[in-house]
Amino acid sequence: MLSGIFDVLPAEQQSDVTNEEAALLQQIRSIKYKMKLAEDLFDLSDDETLTDACIYEMKALNSYYLYLLGEARKSGCRSRGEKQPRANRMLKAAGLL
Repeated sequence: MLSGIFDVLPAEQQSDVTNEEAALLQQIRSIKYKMKLAEDLFDLSDDETLTDACIYEMKALNSYYLYLLGEARKSGCRSRGEKQPRANRMLKAAGLL
């Protein structure tokens, strides 16, 4: 009787990890989408104040993106061939990262 209980527990723990990883990957996809929106607004901006706001938004999103990547690495998540978002490359090229 007890052996049946112990067989169930590890399976539940594994499914929780899978759900956490799925949620983490969803957050990463969401941040990448928000980074794309900030990039698009930056590209369309002709106002200096709006351009500054876009730069700050891209930097903030990039910081959160790097945090999420670190969490994904700690949990063992692996993505398939995702490249660095364009915002990261733009900010590095401008010397802002």
